[in-house]
Amino acid sequence: MFLGILVLLYFVLTTLVVPYMAAMLALVVLVLWLLARIPPREYAPVLATFVPLIAIVTLMQAVVRPAAGDAYLARIGSVRLSSEGFTVGLAIGMRLMTMALTFAAFAMTTNPNDIALALTKLRIHYRYCYLTSFALRFLPLVQDEAATLLTAMSVRGSPDPSSSNPVKRARAVTNILLPLIVGSLRRSVDIALAMELRGYRDDRPRTYIRRIGMKTEDYWLLAGITLFAVVSFALKFSGVLEFRTYG
Repeated sequence: MFLGILVLLYFVLTTLVVPYMAAMLALVVLVLWLLARIPPREYAPVLATFVPLIAIVTLMQAVVRPAAGDAYLARIGSVRLSSEGFTVGLAIGMRLMTMALTFAAFAMTTNPNDIALALTKLRIHYRYCYLTSFALRFLPLVQDEAATLLTAMSVRGSPDPSSSNPVKRARAVTNILLPLIVGSLRRSVDIALAMELRGYRDDRPRTYIRRIGMKTEDYWLLAGITLFAVVSFALKFSGVLEFRTYG
């Protein structure tokens, strides 16, 4: 899974071809749907949040990027919209959406403990393996604590957390930053103390209750990643698609 993400990110960040970006986005959706059994309705809110961003980026690129041969899509007073800028902006927006969906897929389908075990099999020191899984587990704890603080503010009569005014809601988030940071530091100290008491710094060989290994699905996924990389490189070096990081 992690190898697939690295390969996908490489091609996402080195092209701005709209059909190719659309195909990559569709590929991520199909992989989630067919292999991970996660239907699009479960992560539709993630995609919906990027629609306004894509529209803004596309409009900005269409305005600021000059058109080739002075051929513009439209003119609104002194503002001119170029087709090249529209294409580049749409590709950038789809790039952001594909990356966001890829990382969301990784979070939804990968257990932090599996990440630590996989890193251990790569001969990485167990301290760094555990810190990786701990960091992934710590973020949901911080989110839950933030939700608890916002609920506490609402119970005490503050209208800011549930206000439809974005300024008031931003003020509510600002007000919980200090207690959230203090609570996170206290939790980190308690966890660090518990780790020290359990011999975290002991460098003797470690044993694990559960071990991970390659399954049939993993080999199929690896074959799909290889095929995708070969096809993409073939398109790149044959000149069918022009790969670039920016316009």
